[in-house]
Amino acid sequence: MRHASRQGLHSWGLGSLNTALSTVASNAKTLASEAKSMVAPQTTALRNSLSALDSAIRSARGQSPLAAVQAVVSSLTQVKNSAANLVTAVSGKCH
Repeated sequence: MRHASRQGLHSWGLGSLNTALSTVASNAKTLASEAKSMVAPQTTALRNSLSALDSAIRSARGQSPLAAVQAVVSSLTQVKNSAANLVTAVSGKCH
């Protein structure tokens, strides 16, 4: 029973993360389209890091919770860094 509840939590967590990833990826695509070439390198980097996160989430399914977290954390960090770089670029263009 204990293993089953951990597995359910594990699946729920990855599912929620995947849903959030889909929303962020969609918003990033819209931003890239609207910003056009103004911040193209930063939007491309964000899209690439979101794609890598999607791959990490897919590979994490079926792994232990610890292994899943380890597989996803590096990609999440890259998404955070790419998003921060995009915010900095947009802020620089808006002033």
